[in-house]
Parts: sequence; C-alpha cells; structure tokens
Amino acid sequence: MHLVRLPSTVMTPGGLSVRGAGPELLAELLLEVDAVCLRDGYDLQETMAPGVTREVIDAAWAPRGIAVPEEAIVWWGWHNGARPDLGRYAGVRQVSVAFSAESWDLKTKGTSAYTWNRSWIPVWGPGPDHIAIDTRDHRDVSVRATEFDLNTQETADTPGVISLCTPITWWLTARAEGWVAPGPVADVWKTELIPTAWLATELARL
Repeated sequence: MHLVRLPSTVMTPGGLSVRGAGPELLAELLLEVDAVCLRDGYDLQETMAPGVTREVIDAAWAPRGIAVPEEAIVWWGWHNGARPDLGRYAGVRQVSVAFSAESWDLKTKGTSAYTWNRSWIPVWGPGPDHIAIDTRDHRDVSVRATEFDLNTQETADTPGVISLCTPITWWLTARAEGWVAPGPVADVWKTELIPTAWLATELARL
C-alpha cells in the first residue's frame, strides 16, 4: 500500500516531469522509498546516514559559488549518503553532501561536451548511473544521468528530466508494477515493460 499516490508523468518544455513536482512532493516520495525498501527487507534508517540541515548543505556549497535549490535541501535532509562504517554502496546510492562537493572539485569544468558544467552537482552514484542536478533554475530543476562526467552541457545527447521527483517516481512505479525485482546480486529489470521515453533518459533503472 502506497503512502502517497504516485503522480503521472507529463511532458514539459524542459523535458519529462511528473505532476506536482517540487520540494513538497519530493519529501513525500522519499518517505515512500523508505517504506518500499523496508518492505523489501532493508531498512534505510540503518544503512544510510541521517539527513543534514540546510546550514550544513549551504556550508558545503556556498564557498564553491553554488546556491542549491530547495529540492537538494529536501534530498540531503532525507538521508546523507550511506553510513561511512558500512561503505559507499550500502542502502541506495545517494551520495553525501561531502562526497558530492569533493567529487565536484575534481571535475574538469568548462563548456565543451567533454567537460563538466560547473552549475551541476552530483546527487547519485557512483556506479553506472550517476545523476546530477542543475542548480541554476530553482523552480524547474533539471536532472540528468551523467555517466563518465558527460551530459551536463546544453548540447548533451541524452535527454534530462525536470525534478528529482521524476526518477524517484519512476523508481517507485517500477517496483509497484513489478518491472523490477530484487536479485541475488543486483535488481532484475523487465526493460520491455518500461516506457521507451523513460529509458531514453537513462534515469528509469536506478
């Protein structure tokens, strides 16, 4: 049973999104992630580090000239990456504020296709499906898959979506619809059931 009614996917001028996307909906969806994970046998309250305050998040990003959108405040207020004593891959692959900032520091920034757009900050990874968000628009937050540090420029080939609500809704939908099941080593996906437009973003199989 869902704690929230999952929103429908819609097309917007900035890309696919979900109805009602924004910080308030994101907070509700993340609580649903906690509940689904607990149902599936792993408690994120035990494997993930506690969420942090706005002050902690701003202290990490303000010296780097980044003003994070409210969705990032909700994101890291939920959890702050995996518990350090359990390793980076415990729970879900949300990265901590510190890991995100340190990773951002190491990226080669610029405007070409093979450099990192400095306005983007990592929120998910490491692994085959890194995710970053654009901090320039605080109302319609762009989200993209950024494997190999690509896809943060305006000329990116892989389409992005609007709001972290979108990939989180897809994550929940996949589990509700039986498109994915826990496997002995990794999740087993029925990709033929996932909408093609979702797959094109590389954000549909977290």
